[in-house]
Amino acid sequence: MGGNAPAKSKDEEADVQNMRNHSAQIDGPWVFGLHQVDVCHYFVVERGDKGTLIPLIKRECEVGSVIYSDEWWVYSSLTAEGFLHETVNLQENYIDPTSGAHTQAIERLWLCAKVSILKKKRGGLMYHLQSHLDHYCWRMKRKSEPDLFVAFLDNVRGIAV
Repeated sequence: MGGNAPAKSKDEEADVQNMRNHSAQIDGPWVFGLHQVDVCHYFVVERGDKGTLIPLIKRECEVGSVIYSDEWWVYSSLTAEGFLHETVNLQENYIDPTSGAHTQAIERLWLCAKVSILKKKRGGLMYHLQSHLDHYCWRMKRKSEPDLFVAFLDNVRGIAV
């Protein structure tokens, strides 16, 4: 996955205003995730900047949705974009004591996704990462299905599962 290794290079064009939990240095792909109840979506993106992530959020989330995030500056315009944006300062709390905002669900799903993909796809090529992430999210949405093959066939036939 590369993201756990020390950076071999620096993204000189990254606009970093806040170094809490983030830095301009990263090797490997950026993976951006969204989570709502039993649905997750992960996206492999070239950059984790405002110009990449805000349009992605606007495409995937309805205006007026509540979005919980950490305090990374990239998310600072979400309220102006029409979202209800709650933040948590992960340096101080895992759950904001005032609003109750937290990122624990997406963090836990991301940990499980990384473990699953690394364990089963070790040595796989990076250009398959989005496909592996899509497969993981599809399975998570259907984790209570008694027969995943039947669920797959229903999806192919266009029956919502």
